Formats: sequence, structure tokens, C-alpha cells
Amino acid sequence: MEYLATFLLYIGIGILLIILFIKIWIMTNDVKELKNHFVIGGKLVDKINLLILMGENEKAKDLLRQYFYKEVYKCYQKDGGNALTNEVYMKKYQENLDLIEKKYTPFFESLGMDVPNLQHNDFLNP
Repeated sequence: MEYLATFLLYIGIGILLIILFIKIWIMTNDVKELKNHFVIGGKLVDKINLLILMGENEKAKDLLRQYFYKEVYKCYQKDGGNALTNEVYMKKYQENLDLIEKKYTPFFESLGMDVPNLQHNDFLNP
């Protein structure tokens, strides 16, 4: 009986360790997203400032649009496909679009451009 209790204890600990491993794995993906969010913004500022200093404002504007639409498309790939059938995803998708717009507004304003007005259905209904 004593061995059975020890065995069950080890099985329980093993299961908890597997759960912990999976949670840590999921957390590392979140850290990658945060890193991309903050580091790409810094790189973008450097690239745009360099282009402006070189007098290539049109290239700076094109680069800004490229980064902006890449991030919008990532948002669509993550939540947008499900937004067609689920209101929760639709709300989350629109919130993410609003966050992207808020993040890029200073960049667009510094180049004298208007931020593209995106709605949830811009990618949903091609």
C-alpha cells in the first residue's frame, strides 16, 4: 500500500511537471510577441529617421506603410479569420486594430500623413 501511494504521488508530480512545461512554453511565445512589439518599434524609428536625414521622405513613408500593414495583417491572421463567425473574436480583432492604430499614429503624424482608418471588415470581406 505504501508503494502505491508513493507511485501515485510520483505520477501526480509528473503530470504537474508536464503542465508546468507547457505553460512555460506558452509564456515564451508571449515574450516573443512583446519583444517584437517593442523592439520593432525602436528599429522602425531608427530606419525612418535615417531615411528622413538622407532626404528620402517618400521611402520613409513607404516603409512606415509597410510596417503598419504587416502588423495589421498579422492581427488579421491571428484573430480576423475567427471574427467572421464569433463576436468575441470580432471585438478582440477590432481592439487589436485600435491598438495598432494608436501605436503608429505618432509615426504617421511625424511624416505629415493621416493614419489609415481601418475597420474590422477591411480584411474580412476582400
